[in-house]
Amino acid sequence: MPIKNKKTLLNLRLFPEELFGLLMLSAMLILSFVFHDKLEYNRITGRHYFRFFTYTLLLYFLFGGKLKSIGKIIRNFFPLILITTVFENLGDVITKINPYHADWTLIKIDKFLFGGDASLWMERFYTPWLNNLMHSAYTSYYLIPPLIGMLLYLSGNYKAFRNFVVAVAFTAFLGYIGYVLVPAIGPKFVLAHLYTKSIKTGALMTQIAKVINDYEPFRADCFPSLHTAHTLVAMMYAYKYIKKIFSIPFCMWGSLLIISTVYGRHHYVIDVIAGILLAIFNVIIAARINEFWYKKVFIGNWREHYPESINWQRAKQFFKFKFINRGKNNNK
Repeated sequence: MPIKNKKTLLNLRLFPEELFGLLMLSAMLILSFVFHDKLEYNRITGRHYFRFFTYTLLLYFLFGGKLKSIGKIIRNFFPLILITTVFENLGDVITKINPYHADWTLIKIDKFLFGGDASLWMERFYTPWLNNLMHSAYTSYYLIPPLIGMLLYLSGNYKAFRNFVVAVAFTAFLGYIGYVLVPAIGPKFVLAHLYTKSIKTGALMTQIAKVINDYEPFRADCFPSLHTAHTLVAMMYAYKYIKKIFSIPFCMWGSLLIISTVYGRHHYVIDVIAGILLAIFNVIIAARINEFWYKKVFIGNWREHYPESINWQRAKQFFKFKFINRGKNNNK
């Protein structure tokens, strides 16, 4: 039974990241109306309508009643879909209404801080095997937040999982605001005329890069580096909640991924610094947001939104997740 609290501000059944995501989708919809003369109006606005009302309806069913375990699992991982959708809407709208690029400002900051362009300096290290390794690290970004989220979920440490989801979601949403305020397309485009070496990779890595480039509709997505921010969030949660036999190699790989953002000419160093600060900020506030939300906004016990009937021990044995650290599980 939900625990009612007379001091709650609102009888709201949304998680904080769900509310924030829907607000951002609403903002994209409003912008598509305001700047309709610059957009492919029918295509973009129609897609915004469809996504906004589809997700609103889905969330209504998810938080409107008592869910069985499968429904709870779907809802718990729903923010990953919401994050992706907001990103796609940014690609539709922002590049049309804000064509200004801040690349040369970011380049000046890099030169002021480090005396030059880091991606140009890194050309001296280019070799086929290192190029493939760096590209593998960079593309693994898309698996990292789901992987750590799944490990925390399977461990039954739902409080850690809840804080992780909020940290990842708010990192994404605040990062998207950064894209709007400081749009930049990256050194691989702006500094292309200065590079003397190409980043040659094997056929597989080249094909993976093509698929990712075709998928990502938004090019002005450099500042801050969300590859850096999300990876660092995952590294911090992995180090704290997962056994060192996994977390230490994972953090080493994550560090390589962060370096690859500059090595691969995707980001300026200042983008990476901004991503690091963004990650630290959201890890700090995530637990505080959840604590406030369940005390003042969300009527009910947070534990009721997670499955109870799943045999987690069997699931862990099946997936061989023997490195999950149960010792730091604190759901009381």
